[in-house]
Amino acid sequence: MGLFTKLLDYFNLDNMKERSNQRNSANSDKIIIDMNEKLVPTPSSKGLTPSPNPVTDKEPTKDNISISNTDANKILSTNIISKKDEADADSLGDYEIPESAEQPYISNRFSIKGLDIFFIDIAREIVNSGTIETVPLMRKYSIDYSRLQNIITEIQNAKIIDENHKILISPSEFEKFIDIYEPSLFDSINGSFDKDIFMCIGEIFYEKGIEAVYSCLDADDVVNYLNIFEKLQILKFNDDRFEILMDKASFLEVCNNIPNSFSPTNDTKEDYNIMTGVEFEQFCSSLLIKNGFKNVKTTPPTSDHGIDIFAEKNEITYAIQCKCYSSNVGNSSVQQAYSGKCFYKKDIGVVLTNQFFTEQAKKEATELGIKLWDKNKLDTLIKNANV
Repeated sequence: MGLFTKLLDYFNLDNMKERSNQRNSANSDKIIIDMNEKLVPTPSSKGLTPSPNPVTDKEPTKDNISISNTDANKILSTNIISKKDEADADSLGDYEIPESAEQPYISNRFSIKGLDIFFIDIAREIVNSGTIETVPLMRKYSIDYSRLQNIITEIQNAKIIDENHKILISPSEFEKFIDIYEPSLFDSINGSFDKDIFMCIGEIFYEKGIEAVYSCLDADDVVNYLNIFEKLQILKFNDDRFEILMDKASFLEVCNNIPNSFSPTNDTKEDYNIMTGVEFEQFCSSLLIKNGFKNVKTTPPTSDHGIDIFAEKNEITYAIQCKCYSSNVGNSSVQQAYSGKCFYKKDIGVVLTNQFFTEQAKKEATELGIKLWDKNKLDTLIKNANV
């Protein structure tokens, strides 16, 4: 057959239709991508039926995959979203989203006038660690042993640790307390600040006025505590009168920031058994105030004629001797209380102790008219004070 004849045969209409049908039949076996389903062969003129889980002998390629316009748009949008997510993830790097929990408060105060420049830093380390590591602290702050001991003494005076280096306050209490702590405030009452008395005075002047405070304590002690109120900007002395600068709720917030280590009535029985004589006197003074006694005053450490506390209740005056002993109290304390009561011309003499009394002491107390308040009475005073 010549070339011309072959061309005529190729472009014959009937032959073109037959070739078109053959191509359509071949294309019907190609795989179409469904974005939501697995690859599924389409029905063809050869009798294939759709299968939900088709198995193909070879991986689909660009030559044997047909994609509709709709499917192409899906793929395009999916790729765009994926690329965007990847870019966002890359921009975050190693950044971790912070937890919603509130961060603990840390005081930004770095020094306190009159105290060592490292007082706050070393006190914070001791409170947070729960111990005193002498050598590491000396190396870290480049200080000698003597200076470190002076700082530890300052920390003890602040009632942050006790004489045995026991931690008295929590880290959160420390941070808020350090914002207001000044040695001149908390050492002004015979060398000891009593949080219970401080709060009691506040309760009185918020409820009844400043004048009512003077019936609770000795005038000198009241003035000292009112000076503390003024330094803490709770009160202001103006034109011969005190002006209250904050409401009661704010005052109670200030009290919450003063550690309970300044509150003797929070001590347990075991704690009062290891108090010093002066600490026990202050402890008892606070208890008496919380039990309704007025004009409570401790005497000077020397030349007190055997009396440690003066107090008044129901118009009866008391001369009280305090004895923090490790054994029962004898009759000599009874004699001292009687002598002091007579010297100061008070109505009733009392011996108050953390222990009990000997039989001789009880006999002599009955003869001299001295009241004996033993540890059972002390525990009752503590219970009433904490109600």
